[in-house]
Amino acid sequence: MKVLLLCIALFCASVIADRTANCYLRTTSNAGSAITGVVTFTQADEGGLVTVRADISGLGTADYAMHVHQYGDLTNQTGASAGPHFIGAGSSSHACPPSARHEGDMGSWTASAGVIAQEKQLDLLTLSGTNSIIGRAVVLHANPDSCDGESGNAGSRIAFCVIGINNSTTNTASQSFEPTNLVCSLQGTTNCPSCSGTVYFQNQGTSVLVTAYVDGLQLNSVHGFHIHTYGSLSATDGTALGPHWNPFGATHDLYNSNHSPSSKHQGDMGNLQSYDSSTGLAWYKLDNKLIETTLSSLAGRGVVVHSVQDHGRGFGCDNSTGNAGVRLAVCVIGVAADTLSVPSVPSQVNINNNFQEEDCEVRPSSFSPSSGSSSSASSGSSSSGSSGSSGSSGSSGSSGSSGSSGSSNGAVGSFPSMGALVLVMIAAIFAMF
Repeated sequence: MKVLLLCIALFCASVIADRTANCYLRTTSNAGSAITGVVTFTQADEGGLVTVRADISGLGTADYAMHVHQYGDLTNQTGASAGPHFIGAGSSSHACPPSARHEGDMGSWTASAGVIAQEKQLDLLTLSGTNSIIGRAVVLHANPDSCDGESGNAGSRIAFCVIGINNSTTNTASQSFEPTNLVCSLQGTTNCPSCSGTVYFQNQGTSVLVTAYVDGLQLNSVHGFHIHTYGSLSATDGTALGPHWNPFGATHDLYNSNHSPSSKHQGDMGNLQSYDSSTGLAWYKLDNKLIETTLSSLAGRGVVVHSVQDHGRGFGCDNSTGNAGVRLAVCVIGVAADTLSVPSVPSQVNINNNFQEEDCEVRPSSFSPSSGSSSSASSGSSSSGSSGSSGSSGSSGSSGSSGSSGSSNGAVGSFPSMGALVLVMIAAIFAMF
């Protein structure tokens, strides 16, 4: 019995320590046809081998070099913004596994009938610590890796993606390297295929300057804008990014409400509501003092532009989502170069950061401010369709709050304590025998 319980304890410990990441490829301008697929990284133990699984289609029958690159920056459609190979904990010289090499050197991958379906176990790669690949890029090249020279003569970059934290409440993948800048290239979901844009994060020392522009929205419309827990693009409607980034288990709120900063999600950024009427672009710029100034905690997570405004803590609103509706555009936050060029907001755009709380239900005549909080919390999810948007937002409260994660606050940081409790319970049982 003791042996059995010990095995269970070791199994639980391995589950607790599991780290997983995924990278959903985008075709670059160099590719002759559409390339789609996902590269998945799994690491059971810190310092252990990483299992890399590639499932990619839209290729020829050939070998293709694939590497982890230094920057999770998809702003240049040629792939050049991803920078060079990620050296990390590896050698300064390029090679192929298992030789001494860059951390990001993953060799050649074989496509049969246009599809790569291959798995490798690699050393050097890691999903935690200062050499973590979270928030960096995977680049697929047009040629095989020759395993020599500066970059293996791998040819042009035909697909790329940002390595994001996979949607799992037991996932401990993270980034500890502290970047100066982050960048997130928005892509439309099935709710807004034409939506696009870019979000920039700049560490200002005591705050984080967030700048963004978004295309494809209706002029002068208002849209909830948040950082979400995961960096998974597995769901075409954006729900795999999970709930708002909320490591301290706070209640959702608008960024500039009168409530204390500690009572808001770290991912609460208010609304996109400022426009350039000449181009139709929505602009956002906020010197955010709510986000922790350790940008590493945001790398590999997601950003979501929602279909309607964030209502804050208005009466009848879901206290984890603000009833911001379905997800129109999403992206995975990547590590960017120190020299990242951030666009200036056009002079004709008046940035409006006065985010207004709005009710999601008609207040009863007996309502008083002192009772508003409990009424809102109790009726939130059932009233999520009352936010004044199209019929599709009727279910947006639940999809906006938990996505596929099943957790309303997404407090990933709380998991280790839960895991510790499991181990303590097992140890107690073990001691009885």
